[in-house]
Amino acid sequence: MPNVNTNKRWVRILRKTENDFIEFEFFVADKDLFVELILPEPAFKDFCASNRVVIVEQDTHATAPASASASKTRMAFSVVK
Repeated sequence: MPNVNTNKRWVRILRKTENDFIEFEFFVADKDLFVELILPEPAFKDFCASNRVVIVEQDTHATAPASASASKTRMAFSVVK
């Protein structure tokens, strides 16, 4: 099994909603594998700080093949407190 560096973490911001939620993609170790998340802006800032992420530009997906984005499966999760 290849050595995976889980200390490498990135965030790509997709959009900010009108009620101040941040939609973003979170990558660990590999920019081809990510989860899409949404957090209120203060929680997003805490998330980025605690995970020591590097913010990447939104256009980095432009280099991905069209078939890769077409086959992406979206899953939605909610956290209820």
